[in-house]
Amino acid sequence: MATIKRRWHDYRELTRPVRAALAADLLNDAIGLIDGRVLIDRLVSKLRAERIVIPGITVIEHMAAEAMHAASLMVIDDIAVRLSSEQRSGLDALLSEKEKPRKSRLSWLRERRHGSGACARSAKPIPDR
Repeated sequence: MATIKRRWHDYRELTRPVRAALAADLLNDAIGLIDGRVLIDRLVSKLRAERIVIPGITVIEHMAAEAMHAASLMVIDDIAVRLSSEQRSGLDALLSEKEKPRKSRLSWLRERRHGSGACARSAKPIPDR
């Protein structure tokens, strides 16, 4: 199989050094993203562009999840360094009141306040029968 990949298609394996380089690129791409699917699409596109054999979906998902988690921690650390102890405790209180467990720690910053936006405009009262 390896001979076929090299001879006919010039594809490379996803070796540890290649994976480490991709992980560094993924970390840079993950900063500012809240949707891991976007990162997965970027990773698959990068693998295709660099002619690297695409591994199974669990490997792809794991690489993207690691990058998203590391990016989230980097952003949190960057913010925490700039805060006073009073501001830090206030932010900790806000972040500990996370409503939906599937959201990232900072995704609430991108949400609009209740009463504005598309959701508020489309919400109509239900008429009484």
